[in-house]
Amino acid sequence: MWAQQHFSNSSNGLRIVAFLILATFVSPKIATAQETPMPNGSSTPAPAPSPTPAAPSPASGLDLSKLTPAQQAALQAAIIKISQNPVGNIAIIPFQNNFNYGVGPYTRYQYNLNVQPVIPFMLSKNMNLVARTIIPIIDNPSFAPPQACATSGCPWTFGLGDIQEQIYFAPKTKPGALIWGAGPIFQFPSASPDVLGAGKWAVGPAVAGLIMPGHIVTGMLVTQLWSFAGRANRPNVSSALFQPFFNYNLKDGWAISTAPIITANWTAAQINGRYRLVEALPRRLRLEIN
Repeated sequence: MWAQQHFSNSSNGLRIVAFLILATFVSPKIATAQETPMPNGSSTPAPAPSPTPAAPSPASGLDLSKLTPAQQAALQAAIIKISQNPVGNIAIIPFQNNFNYGVGPYTRYQYNLNVQPVIPFMLSKNMNLVARTIIPIIDNPSFAPPQACATSGCPWTFGLGDIQEQIYFAPKTKPGALIWGAGPIFQFPSASPDVLGAGKWAVGPAVAGLIMPGHIVTGMLVTQLWSFAGRANRPNVSSALFQPFFNYNLKDGWAISTAPIITANWTAAQINGRYRLVEALPRRLRLEIN
């Protein structure tokens, strides 16, 4: 199925991409999933060091000019930590570059760019809904043998993969407590060319949990997908994803991070009598737009 390059176009996939990108930039009221930490460690604004009145910041309602340099640095660190939270209280658009090695029968590498907008919505004063979209752009290696590549070359297959939409219901938590969210995950057969996707509609549960002590943001994200419709000539989908993540934040916005991805193909277990586990340790570059 992957042996040849396939360039068929998927208009449904392009419509889904256009809708999700539009929703990202024209979404309604953005919510607050947890209490936003303030520079003085409390949930209320720090007292102004100067009695001179000034206009509040229209973006946050907080006059940054009234904060001391130490308070501004603490606020910046708090915002960075919140941006590393998959069910956080700010809208971000991470771009995640993955270089996956050992793909296919000849252990070649695959490039995968995930565009992952995260948009929170307020449902009530104690509950938010966090929409996390994953739009994969894939450059897949040829599965042709080395002999064929030596004579005629090995063309790659580039295009859009299957889009996922993760919906988390995230309760408001107190500072220092466990932060978590749970909800459904949907996968759409949006791949174009279609060889870059599963060709199936799939749904399942998703859950994320994390803690943020000191300079650290660490937790786990788990999803499970089962297919319920799609192309009859494609195998059914029953797969899980486990992604532990750890961030240690340094000065000036730098951080040391790791987020290995472990996947399980339960369908392969039914066919081969054993579970097929694949662990990927991608290099990760992330650009966040708040």
